[in-house]
Amino acid sequence: MQTYDVALGRILPTLGGTPLGELDAQTVADLVATMHADGLKKQTIRKTVSVLAMVLDHARVQPNPARDRLTVKMPREERRHVQPPTADHIEAVIRLLSSQYRLPMLVLDATGMRIGELEALTWGDMDEPRGRWRIATSKTGRPRWVTPPPFLLDRVLELCPRDDRHSDRKVFEGVTGDRLRTAITRACTASVVPAFSPHDLRHRRVSLLHLGGMPWARSVRRSATMTSRRRAGSTRMSSPTSGKSSTRRFSLVDESERNRLLKRQRMLGLAASDMRQAESAARALPTTTPVDFHLRRALMTAVVVSYSRAFTKSTIVTLRREEYEPTDGQLGELHNRILDLRDTVSAHTDKNAGRTISVTQGLDDSVAVGEAFDQVLSPDDLTLGIELFEIQRVRFLDEAIKIAEAARRCSDGAPIRAPTRRRNR
Repeated sequence: MQTYDVALGRILPTLGGTPLGELDAQTVADLVATMHADGLKKQTIRKTVSVLAMVLDHARVQPNPARDRLTVKMPREERRHVQPPTADHIEAVIRLLSSQYRLPMLVLDATGMRIGELEALTWGDMDEPRGRWRIATSKTGRPRWVTPPPFLLDRVLELCPRDDRHSDRKVFEGVTGDRLRTAITRACTASVVPAFSPHDLRHRRVSLLHLGGMPWARSVRRSATMTSRRRAGSTRMSSPTSGKSSTRRFSLVDESERNRLLKRQRMLGLAASDMRQAESAARALPTTTPVDFHLRRALMTAVVVSYSRAFTKSTIVTLRREEYEPTDGQLGELHNRILDLRDTVSAHTDKNAGRTISVTQGLDDSVAVGEAFDQVLSPDDLTLGIELFEIQRVRFLDEAIKIAEAARRCSDGAPIRAPTRRRNR
């Protein structure tokens, strides 16, 4: 009701004395222009016009001038670029928040919940045996379960004795969206970090999920149900009920750097596997005979494509061909020649493909497809290629192992499993 009262407070001083018969779309458009000149935001103006439209619907005014989209248009407003806070920013703000707001902020950061969902959470929504709670009041209207980190759930359960947990009692008593937003803004100012809101923590969680390789749509659905185990940095918290310092340390996440390292580590692991496949195809080629045309063509394509795949542009991580070009003259020349062959002789539908195809029709209406095959890599090239593939494979694995060690330093959570190097026997 408060929203409607505020909206009516903007409408009545301007239109309160206007007869319904004289109220047209241009009058509503003038109201929009007046509110915009007064410095009101686009969303505030939209809500005010929406309330006016509902009032006129109730009065059975047809056509409703507040719903005239051709005349009544919202002012243009540059969309604010959302920059989610970093782990360092959150840690700096947490230290300056009062004990009443530290735990709610950590819950929002770890689960991606909306502030309204946190405010409406009651003890009747708790499922302690399964370590989760229910979001019964959601913006989407669909209830769901949220599984917070175990250490965070323990601190939430400490807020109220078990015997006093009535089903309709709020979990975070005294915490409202406005109060938490004000406390965070003041802490941002005091810690000299960019200001952020409680909802920006939800953007942060969705962004971290996306950086981990999850599509945007799925990361939004998962933002309030995932359990964060990756942690970096830490800060002590005081108990919101007793005010005493807790021995438990709450860790904050610098996941963006860790996820970036994990993506590159995965790409390097795939590249090492590609080198092994290219080497296997190169070793198998000399064992074939000229009669085995299609087999020889397939193995030659496997050599070129498997090697080049590691350097193909990717939406996740791209290994630049110049960065991994061997310093040895012969190996470097072969490296570049194989990558060029990927776009010519071994291409499929590229318009610049260098493949020669012939299609002939027999007397019995049968169709035969033939392809000319040139030995694009000589036996000496294959011998040198086997050496090149092994050098690159070891190089990729060495770099992946170093990245795994760097990623461990970014987190005190679960260790990252580094690939093991296994040389050919």
